[in-house]
Amino acid sequence: MAQDDEGGEVVTLFHVDGSKARMGRIQAGRRVGEWTAWHPTGELAYRGSFKDYLREGDWTFWRPDGIKRMAGVFLNDQRHGLFSMYGLGGELISKANWSRGRLHGEQERFFKSGKCKSILTWVAGQQTGPASIYRELPDTDAEREPGSPVPMRRSLQEEGAYANGRKTGVWVEYHANGKVRATGPCTADERNGLWRFYTQDGSDEARGDYKDDEQSGQWEGYYPTGGKKFDGGFVAGVAQGAWTRWWPSGQKKAQGSILDGKWHGKWLAWDKDGRPDAELSGTYTRGTKDL
Repeated sequence: MAQDDEGGEVVTLFHVDGSKARMGRIQAGRRVGEWTAWHPTGELAYRGSFKDYLREGDWTFWRPDGIKRMAGVFLNDQRHGLFSMYGLGGELISKANWSRGRLHGEQERFFKSGKCKSILTWVAGQQTGPASIYRELPDTDAEREPGSPVPMRRSLQEEGAYANGRKTGVWVEYHANGKVRATGPCTADERNGLWRFYTQDGSDEARGDYKDDEQSGQWEGYYPTGGKKFDGGFVAGVAQGAWTRWWPSGQKKAQGSILDGKWHGKWLAWDKDGRPDAELSGTYTRGTKDL
């Protein structure tokens, strides 16, 4: 140890193999000022300052291979301010705001490509507020050199809001081409209420209610032309009751009752030209046609 000009001592500690482990100042038996630590590999482990033995101010941490692992600000030994996290290759994977040891404010996560993966909002350690989640998919239509990797294309996957870590309010889901795929309300992380679904070209596909994240009540489905494809009910996510299906031409395709997701009772069916389909028409018992 060596005495410094401020009444403290500069201390150097070593690993069992004799390599330098930690170095910094001690004053009145407490770590103060800047400290630096090394892995047994010789690479930096961390660098930051102490105040009364508590981490304070800017800190940076590294892995044994020398790649940065984490960097951010401490206050009284708690994360307080912007913190950044890094992947095994040194790529930025997350940056978030903290307040006295809890996530508070905006958090942004990243794909390996460096593009944003999600933007989340936190309040006192709880995910609360707006959220946007993105996807990355291979862009097979992009121009590239022969043999080069297929580039990734990012698009918005879903957006909405959270309350105490659970989805709440209206959420919107998107197709990979950017068109809306589905939209409807969530309560406590579950779909509840009227949801609408759309095809990749933006036309109506289906609509109906959810209860506790399962299809419930009457549902309708549509062809891209706008014509009705089906009309039937659900109970706890399983098709039940009277159902009717139509051909794209608008001709009725089949009509009857469903029990626990299977045809049950009398069914009438028609071919594309509106002629009765004797093979499908008849009486069914839990999905099997009676002889």
